[in-house]
Amino acid sequence: MTPTGQPTASDRSKQIADLCDSWLAAATAAGGLQLGGSTEGFRLRNNGLQPHDFSYAELRAACIGLAKVLLHPGLNTVIDSDHQALWAWCTEILVGPEGKLFDANERELQTLMGLACRSSLAGVSPPGVRGFELSPSGATN
Repeated sequence: MTPTGQPTASDRSKQIADLCDSWLAAATAAGGLQLGGSTEGFRLRNNGLQPHDFSYAELRAACIGLAKVLLHPGLNTVIDSDHQALWAWCTEILVGPEGKLFDANERELQTLMGLACRSSLAGVSPPGVRGFELSPSGATN
């Protein structure tokens, strides 16, 4: 904790990793895959953690942790708005206007990569007026 009572980057990195591990443990506790109230409390967004606020270490922890909760035995894939927000933010960092992945003479490649990444997210969960919103059932719109 900082002197102002805010968690440090390492505290939040550990919190992100712990939440992902706890989600996985809760989802697979009874064997198979059980989603619901016992798992939703471990979602990053439900704990006030948003990718656009992450430091490098926190972003790395989120990439690792969310990859662990993505694919399960039997090839069941669970994509949540935590994944979508992370993927969208990583795309913005890598290929957005401030991205450093491409040289100045590779502008067309940068634009193509951005289009491909954004297209892969399109239709997964259309944004509402305030961004990605939750419907009353808890699923993203």
